[in-house]
Amino acid sequence: MIGDVFTFPTNVKQQEEKGYKNPIFDYYEVIEEGKVECRICGCVMAYKKSSYLTNVARHLKRHEKYFEEYKNKKLELKTYRMRSYYSNLLIASSHIFKPEAHIDI
Repeated sequence: MIGDVFTFPTNVKQQEEKGYKNPIFDYYEVIEEGKVECRICGCVMAYKKSSYLTNVARHLKRHEKYFEEYKNKKLELKTYRMRSYYSNLLIASSHIFKPEAHIDI
């Protein structure tokens, strides 16, 4: 249980299983492998997995209202992750550094 506290999901599938979701996916839909469609304007873009979020965020800047909304959601998500990480860290440290009971010899 304690080892579980420190593991943060690194790949997208693990993040989805744990309930983490990048807010950029609210604005885009993956049509097929290598193509994504903007839900706002219908623009279809080709992407590589390594540069996907950079290209998509750059395109979202064209839709200023939605980009500001995205930045706020992203900040909220980061804050949530930090809070949950540090609260789990405190829980784990309380289990590890539990004061021992006094033992009479």
